Amino acid sequence: MNKDYIMYASRLDKLEDLIISASNLIPILDPGHKYILSELANYKEELTVVSERYQFIINELKNGDVPEVVVEEHERLIEGITSFVRGATLIKDSMNVEERSILCKQCAQGDSILAIGVKQVEKATKEIGDKLVELIQK
Repeated sequence: MNKDYIMYASRLDKLEDLIISASNLIPILDPGHKYILSELANYKEELTVVSERYQFIINELKNGDVPEVVVEEHERLIEGITSFVRGATLIKDSMNVEERSILCKQCAQGDSILAIGVKQVEKATKEIGDKLVELIQK
């Protein structure tokens, strides 16, 4: 049984690296700034890549074996990363490349959803880690 917990924890560790690398691609935008066309186009593309990477992570989480003792926390982890996709998509959709503008409210809403996702992911991963460490040490 400990082997299953260790394999699951190892898988989460690898996915955590993917989450961090995807999150580092999210641009910090200033909705009041007038960006040049290529900047906004580049940011939009980066956010598309981010969303695709987050979706890949969600699929990986859904397709792997999950120890029964952390099923609820695992589902909350998936919900948190789903918030990453929704937030990044809202930010991306707030950009109008042709007009070189950003819809401030929509961008802020995307940022808020990302922040909620971060809290969900942090809480779920801590709970999963705490449970697995306790079980592995037994």
